[in-house]
Amino acid sequence: MHHFAYRNGVLHAEAVNLAAVAEKVGTPFYCYSTATIERHYRVFAEAFARARAGELKDQGGAGRVFVYRFDHPGAGPELGATHTSEVPLVFGTWRDNGPGERLGGQDDRARDVAPKVAGTWGRFLHGEAPEWAPFGAGSDEVGVFGGGAPLHVARLTANSIPI
Repeated sequence: MHHFAYRNGVLHAEAVNLAAVAEKVGTPFYCYSTATIERHYRVFAEAFARARAGELKDQGGAGRVFVYRFDHPGAGPELGATHTSEVPLVFGTWRDNGPGERLGGQDDRARDVAPKVAGTWGRFLHGEAPEWAPFGAGSDEVGVFGGGAPLHVARLTANSIPI
């Protein structure tokens, strides 16, 4: 599934009329759909989590895979939540007036999200489960750091997450 569709004979990307864009910027041009990219990521992430849990069970393990998503826009409004932007919150460097702050601490909510991320990672390293269920075996829970709350539980399944 993707978010490109014809409406009244005109191709749209999400709600954007691509004929109007082509008229304004010329052709050819590249058009990406955030909703499509996010959905395809979720499909991949779900498949990976299920496969990894199955591998662990096949190897005689518990098959416990915990999935989290990092929605905290720590790198500022231009970049949003970027790869590894949770690391400064884990290690407490999000206020270092340097790279840690540029990566993870440019949003005022970092002071609320940082203890949730650091605490969850710390407890997990010491053998404790996070605040959400392991993925698979009937659960599609994912921990979400940032966004609407410092930490909340959502569902990962690509078809169940509104985009």
